[in-house]
Amino acid sequence: MKKWNPKMSGFLYGILLLSYTGYALLDSFVIPHPMQTVVASSQQSNSQSTLAESVEAQINQKLNSTEAESSAQVSDPTELNQTETQTDASTSSSLEGTAIGNYLDSKTKITLTKYRSYDSSIYVADVTVSDVSDLKTALAQNTYGRNITEQTSSMASDHQAVLAINGDYYGARQSGYVIRNGQLYRDSSSGKEAAAILTNGDFQFITEGETSADTLLKDGAWQAFSFGPVLLKEGTISVSENEEVGMAMASNPRTAIGRIGKNHYVFVVSD
Repeated sequence: MKKWNPKMSGFLYGILLLSYTGYALLDSFVIPHPMQTVVASSQQSNSQSTLAESVEAQINQKLNSTEAESSAQVSDPTELNQTETQTDASTSSSLEGTAIGNYLDSKTKITLTKYRSYDSSIYVADVTVSDVSDLKTALAQNTYGRNITEQTSSMASDHQAVLAINGDYYGARQSGYVIRNGQLYRDSSSGKEAAAILTNGDFQFITEGETSADTLLKDGAWQAFSFGPVLLKEGTISVSENEEVGMAMASNPRTAIGRIGKNHYVFVVSD
């Protein structure tokens, strides 16, 4: 009988452990896991604006902007409403930044401005809508699940979006509230901060676990994003440099959303 070599046993164990670890990483971050298909919203009224989410954010060059780098998308407004839409795609400069696009129709007003500061390109969209229901989300591939991805530009085109930015990338995590267009997809708590857009247009910031997803829905949550931390609250900086700046420097691009007033919002992407 041949004697078993303990070194070979350790080698085989190492291979099995490495294979399992590799599969676990692929399963968590790469392998798609579709859970629910969502009916595409491309049949909705052409005058509605849509927020789309994905890994990347790009500015659609249909605004005739000459910028090579982009972090948010604005699709051609004439495709949405040729009779009621006014656009100004000319690029102009100001002390506050460079205006790279405007959009106006009977329900939506958008001004898109680019800034250059802190060695970063910063894109700011000032958005006013007639009703918060005009702020919509879309799921990559119209499917809820883990590791489902799609380019923002493609999603914006499919949903006839006027303006599109990336979302909270919920699919890379196994916890964190997911509410999209009033529908609850995930109620497992991450224990971190989340931002909800309510049906009355207000923002509500909560800590997951302290406030349940069901409570958010009862409070009128239209959208809920599992990201944070809260940067500004009631006009006061509510985050420390160590808490956010270090993370931002290590992970780009970064996206932020905020409420200025009734049905008046700001969307920011930095790269």
